[in-house]
Amino acid sequence: MERASLRRLLSFRSLISLALAGSLAAASACGDRSSGTSTGAGPSTEAPSASASAATSASASAASTSTDPDPKRGAELVVKFECARCHDGLKRASPIPLPASTAEPVFNIGKPDNQHCFHCHAEILAGRYSGPSPSVTERWKANVEHLREVPSLTGTHQRFRRAWIESFLAKPHDLRPRLAPTMPRLALSPAQIRDIAAFLVPEEKPAADPPAPSKEVVREGRAIFENKGCPACHTMSGTGPLRGGTAPTKGERNLTPAMRLAPDLRHTRDRMAFATIKTWVQKPQSIKSDTLMPETPMSDDDAEKIASFLIGEPLSPEELPKMPTRLPVLERHVSYQELRDRLFNKICWHCHSDEDYAIGDGGPGNTGGFGFTPRGLNLAAYDGILSGSIDDEGERRSIFTPMPDGTPRLVAALVARWLEEAGKEDPAIRGMPLGMPALSAEDVQLVETWIAQGHSPD
Repeated sequence: MERASLRRLLSFRSLISLALAGSLAAASACGDRSSGTSTGAGPSTEAPSASASAATSASASAASTSTDPDPKRGAELVVKFECARCHDGLKRASPIPLPASTAEPVFNIGKPDNQHCFHCHAEILAGRYSGPSPSVTERWKANVEHLREVPSLTGTHQRFRRAWIESFLAKPHDLRPRLAPTMPRLALSPAQIRDIAAFLVPEEKPAADPPAPSKEVVREGRAIFENKGCPACHTMSGTGPLRGGTAPTKGERNLTPAMRLAPDLRHTRDRMAFATIKTWVQKPQSIKSDTLMPETPMSDDDAEKIASFLIGEPLSPEELPKMPTRLPVLERHVSYQELRDRLFNKICWHCHSDEDYAIGDGGPGNTGGFGFTPRGLNLAAYDGILSGSIDDEGERRSIFTPMPDGTPRLVAALVARWLEEAGKEDPAIRGMPLGMPALSAEDVQLVETWIAQGHSPD
């Protein structure tokens, strides 16, 4: 009954974009606009190889005969990689138009053209869509309450440095300490990254930043920043605690959308020019019309000193999460049913679903999407897990096959997500769940124990 209701709710690909919620364009110096919805998190247990990446973007790659970035090719790529399934404001991101045949995804309950993932969450939370029973509806609401915001791309060309967008797409990192999803590591070539960045910032006009501000000006700017109440939403890691602020927690609930979307301001100096920061803190809607950043009354001098604080405050090295320690396999029996309820049909199936159930779309880890080559891996059912995935040569392989170090492929994908959160990556495999917090050491231990015990259906 519950599955049938989900089928009526939306095409499955609108579920999987949770994986991309971290934000391509991210927010400016303060909070960005929320987009919308879907019903879960998104992993994908196969990493597309360089050849797979090229295959999924063949037309754009073929057009890349010039080393110069091309905004028009970038416009084609943001369509190919389906950025608008998560992000609003794509058509307002840049003065360069999207291909004429492209329409931004629409949200329409029960329609197969339902393509905006986060809008669906908003519908569930607003009570405009109900499950087969009140208890199911309440469970859905609890699951998606912290998964409804994603920054819009409106006015990207007015906000960010092109070089920063390139670096962020090449190596995504966590920008929002209170938002659970993050931008995933997509299968983008360096040329594709340059083209997308050129689409988002087609006419970059480098403006020389002013000389480094004096310690006194930085100190005054910090005091103004705190007195204006900015730390109520923002943190700035690498500096001392901000007066009026609280330590952020990943996936915090009971917060306003603006608070959840508020970025860590340590990255502002890399993302924005000084003049942009000054305008942003004074009149954010003049740069980004749909921002949730409030306009706070202040003088030009106050705005300049806040900008000086944001670019001049000394920062200690960034502290990334530490790699968890792999736990030994358990002595107790771990059943398939336990993993099904805890992981496979709660997290993994959103990118590795049964295409027959999901209106022909089994997610990026099964039938493909978001630039990923179809891998044919269905984790929503036991027989799908046993059938494994498709390798680069088009042959089936088991997801339990050991990697060179002996780690089962499925476990290696989960461990690779630990690496990504620690600022590293495994070039042989993409970390899972894609764009979502890594599984705990205890959850990985359950998977590894089940595999070691013979991965039976019992």
